[in-house]
Parts: sequence; structure tokens; C-alpha cells
Amino acid sequence: MNGKLNSIMFLFFWGCFLLFPQLCCGVPEKVKVSLITIAGAGEHFWGNTISMAQAAADDLDIDLEVLYANRNHIKAIELAREVCRRREKPDYLIVVSEKKIGGKSLALAQKAGIDTMLFGSLTEDEEQRFGRPRQQLSHWIGSRAVNEFALGRETAAALVNRGFEQGLTDDEGFLNIIALAGEDATSYSDGRVRGLLDALQDDRKTRLLQVVPTDWTEADGYRVTVGLYHRYEKRFGRKIGAVWAANSQLALGAIRAGKEMGFTAGEDFVISAIEWEDEALDSVAGGELLTVNGGRFAELALMLVMLYDYHHGLDFMDDGGEVSGGLSLTRKNLAEYQQLFASGDWQQIDFTRFSKVLSPDVHNYSLTFSEIMAQFVQEPKQSD
Repeated sequence: MNGKLNSIMFLFFWGCFLLFPQLCCGVPEKVKVSLITIAGAGEHFWGNTISMAQAAADDLDIDLEVLYANRNHIKAIELAREVCRRREKPDYLIVVSEKKIGGKSLALAQKAGIDTMLFGSLTEDEEQRFGRPRQQLSHWIGSRAVNEFALGRETAAALVNRGFEQGLTDDEGFLNIIALAGEDATSYSDGRVRGLLDALQDDRKTRLLQVVPTDWTEADGYRVTVGLYHRYEKRFGRKIGAVWAANSQLALGAIRAGKEMGFTAGEDFVISAIEWEDEALDSVAGGELLTVNGGRFAELALMLVMLYDYHHGLDFMDDGGEVSGGLSLTRKNLAEYQQLFASGDWQQIDFTRFSKVLSPDVHNYSLTFSEIMAQFVQEPKQSD
């Protein structure tokens, strides 16, 4: 009898080991997070964003899956549907809210029972339908969105100041501005353009010639700039003194267009942009690009920190939501940034220091340039 019982017990524990090796060996199972972005794998901004997020995932023992929709909003929804249909679903889903994929993805995740966070904001009509996190959809646990309005306003204000300083006005004393926006129905672009418009509501003689939506690319920035030059300078004789760009790729396209038409950015016209990218920073150093405001790419890494804490029993509800704008890099502070971050080696950062669970002295979820820089300067991460 004892032999038979021992055999049964042996088979029982062996089965448990095969099915649940983590429990039997005392090894905690990794937190599984899937990320859906409408971007393509080769995009500059998302390269930095995903690289930093992966470094955070490594520190926090998170299994991060990245799914790219390659700028196809229909594919993005299909990716969300595929994740929600899986037999083994992730613990959490992060959806980059662009081109109205946020609301649809939230609805799918709600039915599948997957706790979901948004990176970015819903559009106004989506917000009217779905409300705020944890109101109508219990599995929409939070959002993290940079104040795009502030980014747009800061870059526009710097642009206007420099334009007048350099005397880039027309014969009537107006500083004529063209604006290269992002894709339609994208909260990032909408917020930035609203910031631009707000910055121009003062007593200075500025004239916004046109705001043109684009596909965020360098090629489209070039194409639109050439078209607007022929429309306003050649046809109507209105000197374009300033170009506002919703991202760095658009700014680089405008700089290239200016060169081919015989104009030097930084001298014949001034230009500002949003989002740090290596080529754009080179243009800042060379004086072509006045300023580039960025740092938003760190927010995805911070979202993983917040999900880690949430998974371990510490809710972030009172410390999520919208955060302030980024940091404007100019020729004055660019060298300091490049000294620390030019390599893009985010593995140097110890992301556990930003977790409230792992670092009890943390009071707010924040991962700003200055905070990361202070960590590098004071006590770099030790290699194993």
C-alpha cells in the first residue's frame, strides 16, 4: 500500500514540476507585457523608445513583446485582436494610441480580460465614448501621456523669438511661419499644433501661412516644404522666415529642401522640432536646427516600471496620467546630453531605482533627463 501511495505521490509531484516548474523550483514567473505600436521597426524615434524600454524590462525581469503595425492602423487592430485571442495571454497590454486604434484596442482587451495601458491619449470622440481609465472599462488600468501641447508651445515660442532676433521678417514686418504637422487623427500631432497656435496668440506680428498634415517622414517634410515655398514665396512673394516641425524627421526634410532651393537653415530661416534623434541633434550642433524638444521616449520605460509595481501590489492610479513636456536641447546644453546618452546604451541605467516597490524613497513616477543624468553622474549602474 505504501509503495502504491509513494508512486502516486511521485507522479503527482513530477506532474507539478512539468506543468509549473517555476513554483517547484522557487523561480518567480516573469511578468509578460505585449506592446502594440502603429510604428515601423526602423523608425528613429521608436528605435530609441523600444531600446530604453527593453533595458527597463531587463532590469525588472519583464518579458517584453513588441508588435509593429508599420503605420497600418488596420493591422494594429488586427494585432490587438490576435493578442486577445491567444490561449496564453500576456499579463498586460500596452497600446500606443495613434490613428484611433486606442479605443478599439481597449474594447478588445476588455472583452479578453487583459489589463491594458495606453501610451498617449485618446481623441476627443474616443474619450467621449470610453471615458477615463477604470470608469467604463475596468481593464483599462491607466494611461501615460506627455503634455504635447506644452511641447508644441515651447518649440513655437523659441522659434518666434529667434526669428525676430535675426530679423527674418517680410517687408511688412511679419514673421511668416509654415507648420509641418503629423498624421491626421493623431493626438500627438493635434496637441502639438494646438500648442503652436497658442504660442502665436500674442501681440507680435506673426503670420501662420499654413499647417499641413504629413506622414511624419523626412521625405514628406521635404515635399511639403518645397510645395509651400513655391506657393508662398514664389507666387505671393511672402518670405518664409520660420518652419515649425511636429517631429525631427520633418525638420530634416525641411532643412534639405532649403538647401536645394539655395537657403541655409539657421540663417535664411529658423526651424524648431520635437523628438530627439541623432541626425536632428547633429543639426542642432551645426546651427541649422534651433531647438529640438524631446525626452518622450523615456515614458514607455517608465510605464514598465509602473506595471511592475502594479503587478506587485502597488497601484499607480494616483500618480499616472499626463506628464509635463520634455527638455529643449540647444547648442548650449547639447554637449552635456551627448556626453551621457549619445551611445544610446540605456543598459547603463538602473531602472529599479525608479520603482516604488524596489526603491521605497521614490515618491513620484518620473524619468526625466535631469534625473537620469544625476544617476549617471552620482553612481553609474554596476555591471554584473
